[in-house]
Amino acid sequence: MVALCAMLLPAAAGAVITTGISGKVTEAEAPHAGVTGANVCVYTEFGALIECKTGVTNASGEYTIEESPGKYKVGFNASGFTTQYYNGVSSLEEAQTVTVTSGKIAEHVDAELESTTPGTITGRVTDASNGQGAGGVEACVYGPSGNHCAETNGNGEYTISGLSAGSYTINFFSAVTCEEEQGEKVRCQPKSNYIRQSTLVKVKANKTETVNVALQPGGQIGGTVTNASITHPGLAKVSVCATKFLGKKAHEWEEYGPGGCSWTNSSGQYTISGLESGSYKVTFSGYICSILKKGEEEECPEMYVTQFYHGKQTLKQAETVSVSAGSNTGGVNETLREAFPTTPASTAAPALTGTPVVGQTLSCSQGSWSHEPTYLVYQWLRNGTVIAGQAGPTYTVQAADSGHSMTCSITAGNGAGAATATSNALAIPVPLAVVKSVKVKGSNVSVKLSCPGVAPCSGVMKIVAKHGKRNVTIGAASFSIKAGKSVTLRVHLTGTGRSLLAHAGRRGLKVKIGGTGVKPHSATLKRHR
Repeated sequence: MVALCAMLLPAAAGAVITTGISGKVTEAEAPHAGVTGANVCVYTEFGALIECKTGVTNASGEYTIEESPGKYKVGFNASGFTTQYYNGVSSLEEAQTVTVTSGKIAEHVDAELESTTPGTITGRVTDASNGQGAGGVEACVYGPSGNHCAETNGNGEYTISGLSAGSYTINFFSAVTCEEEQGEKVRCQPKSNYIRQSTLVKVKANKTETVNVALQPGGQIGGTVTNASITHPGLAKVSVCATKFLGKKAHEWEEYGPGGCSWTNSSGQYTISGLESGSYKVTFSGYICSILKKGEEEECPEMYVTQFYHGKQTLKQAETVSVSAGSNTGGVNETLREAFPTTPASTAAPALTGTPVVGQTLSCSQGSWSHEPTYLVYQWLRNGTVIAGQAGPTYTVQAADSGHSMTCSITAGNGAGAATATSNALAIPVPLAVVKSVKVKGSNVSVKLSCPGVAPCSGVMKIVAKHGKRNVTIGAASFSIKAGKSVTLRVHLTGTGRSLLAHAGRRGLKVKIGGTGVKPHSATLKRHR
């Protein structure tokens, strides 16, 4: 108890500190100015708080504190900055131990703190064809502080504020204007005609980054959709989608790419914008969507038989439409037949789409049906067995689905009968562990693995290095990690691994970390000094 009390007592005023810890606290951003009045907290090597020295750094960010001999972990914090632990980590658990010996100062226990003051991205979007400002463009960033968007004004200018420091992908695409039904936005149409573009930008705290882009005008497809009756009135609220045709592959399979969609107005006219140059197949959907009650999802009954240009029943049979960026391909018209009250038949199977990963959402399209079904019943199947309680158009992948095949089936019916169609299959892969950090001490390599998502990860991790012209395994370890958890594997290098590491010297040994159940990762092994 006496020793502990002595450890907590501050040095006498004016006394020279001979045993303790010293270092410098600076800003992470250049020119790395010293942080004045930062707090330095000392913990036991097991994470128990001993004391916090408040406002201990001087105008240059330097500090010296007295501590008794022992092993410690050190944390740093200051107003307007994120908390950090020695040596450059964000959690106390990962902090590096500092050893204090009698009569000596443990020096260079430093920190570079990230500012929490938000940054800003601003710039101007122009039309690449004429240099004029491009209005009606959405600028959206996706990164560490979430998603932030801003629409360009008439001169193409935009500003996105409130961004934490970090790297972002900024996407530029057409903003939309939407109709309203029962207070809900429906049938959103693009405000501009530009091809989507993305770029990377690094945002610094309390700084404004300027990102200017020139967008290429897109191509357009336009036409009119009418009823197949004698009077051919225009049909409103019909969805018309263009899918880029990339050609036929082996066994007559066709490959498709991105496209765009639009909706017909009260006269049946539509325009699809923002298309790249190429050939497209156009789908005219007979499903007319509307909001019947505020707060509920859209309902899309099939009022007409879906058709594909030009009067074809399947996408494969559809005639292609040629599009040139910056030009409008008009006259792509279609007539739709009203559904008949006879037993429905599938003309195109439902499509199962989405990211096949635990926790992600899969979507099952309605497919195409003749003879107007009045209702649709969804079923989700795992390896061909129906999953109880799953009867909607979307499904969240469960841990139980890992390693299995998913399909969806739709039963379409009306007063005359019903028919069922099954989608393509999507394989749900076994979750992969992710390498979070790699550290070397002597002949041992500590690899921290994380298991993201909601399913457990397991397998055998291998460390592989180049030895001459061959790749050789220089260390391996099996693992089993609970969902959302992390483990640190301690791997003893093989004789070849130790030799390669020693030969690599200060530059470090480049290795590949992978194996079964591990996402491939590149790293450089350097001995801890």
